[in-house]
Amino acid sequence: MKQPEETSFLTDKFFLAFGIVQFFGVLSFLYPYLLLAYLLLLGFLLALTIMEKRSLVPGEVFEISATMPRSPELGQRIVIKFQIKTSEPKVLKLSKIILITPGLKCLLFHQDRLSLSPTVSGSEILLNCDLLATASALGYEEMESVSLAVYSPFWMWYRRIHLRIRNSYFRVAPTHEKISEQAFVQLRACQRLFYQGNRRSTRGRAADQFYSVRKYQFPDPIRFIDQKKTAKFNQIMTRTYDSIYNHHLIMALDVGRAMGGRISESARSDYYIAACLALAQNAVINKDQITFFSFSQEVHHLIVRTKTLTPFQPVFKGCEDVQPREAESIFDLINRTLAR
Repeated sequence: MKQPEETSFLTDKFFLAFGIVQFFGVLSFLYPYLLLAYLLLLGFLLALTIMEKRSLVPGEVFEISATMPRSPELGQRIVIKFQIKTSEPKVLKLSKIILITPGLKCLLFHQDRLSLSPTVSGSEILLNCDLLATASALGYEEMESVSLAVYSPFWMWYRRIHLRIRNSYFRVAPTHEKISEQAFVQLRACQRLFYQGNRRSTRGRAADQFYSVRKYQFPDPIRFIDQKKTAKFNQIMTRTYDSIYNHHLIMALDVGRAMGGRISESARSDYYIAACLALAQNAVINKDQITFFSFSQEVHHLIVRTKTLTPFQPVFKGCEDVQPREAESIFDLINRTLAR
C-alpha cells in the first residue's frame, strides 16, 4: 500500500514565541545585560522546537477505515463512521488531532473539522468519529483519502497527513418516495410503449396466467372485474393472475449530445443511470433477464442476458462508456442491436 503523504509546518505559536525572543535581542543592543537572557531564550526555543518536531508521529502508524451507505438518496442525511487505529504511544501525548473533511462533489459535510479523542483498547489506540453529511448531488464518487492534522504537545509544530481509504465509494440516487396508486397509473399511462409486451400478454389471458376470481378490493384494477361472476354472485368480483417471471428486460441508454447538461446540482445523465440501475435491481429481484447497452454513434457498452448485478459495476461507477459525449445519436442502432 502506498505510504501516506505528510507535510510538517511551524505553527503561529512558534512564530509568536520567536518574535518575543527577537524582541529581547533588539533590547540587548540598548541594554547589554539582556544579551545573556536573549541567548538563553533563543537556545531554549530552538531546543524545544527540535524536541517538538521529534514528538510528531509519522503517517504510516495510522490505519483508517470508513463505513457509509453505498446508495444514499438525494437530500438524505447520512453518517460516515471513521475508525483510525494505531499502536504508537506517542499519539497519547499529542496536544490535538483533527480530522479534516474531504472535498466531495456529491456530499455536503456539516463540519469542516472534527477533533478526535484517542481511547485505549488493549494494545491499540483508537480514534473514532461520526461525520454527518447530506447527499447534495447525484452521481458516483469515491472518497480516496482524508486528512489528519496532528499537533505537537506544546503546539510548536503540526503535521498534515493524507490517509488513503480503501473501498469507500458510493452513488447518490434520486429520492425513492412512495407514490399513490393513482399517481403511478397516471405516470404509467404516459409511457405505454414500455408496457406494450405486458399489455399483449394480459389481453391474451393465457391459461397459465389466470389464477382465480375473488371479491374486488381497492385498489384492484377496474379492467380485471369479471362481469359474469359479478352478476352471478351479486357483488363485484375481480380476476387475479399469476406473476410472470423470466421476462427479458432490455434497456438502451442514449449517451449522445442530448444527454448532456445539468438539472440543478446534478448531471442529467446521472438521473438516467440511476433509473437503469433501479430497473436492473428490480429485474434481478423478479428473476428476469437483463440486457443493457449504451449508444451514440456506436454501441459503447453491452451487457447481454444477465440475471445478476455484477456486470453493472462499471455502470454503477459511471464508467466512460455511459458518460455523455458530443455526438448525435443514431437511433437505428437500437433495432440493429436487438436483432443481434
